[in-house]
Amino acid sequence: MVLGKNASKVAEVRIEEIEKSLAAKDGNNHVLIINDVIGAPKGLGVNDRLTVPLEKVFSLMYSRGYEVVDVKLNIDYLDSLAGYCNVLIIYR
Repeated sequence: MVLGKNASKVAEVRIEEIEKSLAAKDGNNHVLIINDVIGAPKGLGVNDRLTVPLEKVFSLMYSRGYEVVDVKLNIDYLDSLAGYCNVLIIYR
């Protein structure tokens, strides 16, 4: 995914992939794991690269009637420039 203005456009493409991955609503808990590469923080501020796509994922899930049960976030920085981000979403 890309920073800034392009983050929203790229998120739209990824949303289609994610929508196909959602399990049928059957009352059971299901897991969705989203992986991304993110830039290192540059002080206090909003990380568009992560915030925009996740907001779109949650909006999609809520609009389809899913309930988000829990969210876990894990970020491992490789160096001072970038890191891997894993987001685990438990939903039903």
